[in-house]
Amino acid sequence: MKIVDYAVELRNVAFGSGGLTDNGLIEFEADLFRGTTDELGICAYAASAAELTHEVLPILQNALRQLEHLKAAVPDDDADLAIVTLYEGRLGLTFWERTVNNEFVAIFSPDSTTLTGWRYDGLGDLFEP
Repeated sequence: MKIVDYAVELRNVAFGSGGLTDNGLIEFEADLFRGTTDELGICAYAASAAELTHEVLPILQNALRQLEHLKAAVPDDDADLAIVTLYEGRLGLTFWERTVNNEFVAIFSPDSTTLTGWRYDGLGDLFEP
């Protein structure tokens, strides 16, 4: 079984910035292992590039280290992980189903009482509170 270290790769990519959210956060995007079968999109929201670097990326790196455990919490196993998003402290794992043209997002909230530091909240919309 091949082990992919997305947390290490996260330190080696440059983020592009996109638009602003209604609450003034900047959308930052990057692709890890672009062009390979291990490609994974990363999307993070922060008030500034400095906040992205010092506050948001350490949380994302931690989540990426726990990725296999987080994926195991998601009930649908016939889907591929496509994007990891961190928005206002919550984590979203966007999956694309293999058999139908459909995507779904598994939502996680920080929880220091769990092994991974994240609690699975179910499927939904990361941008809805």
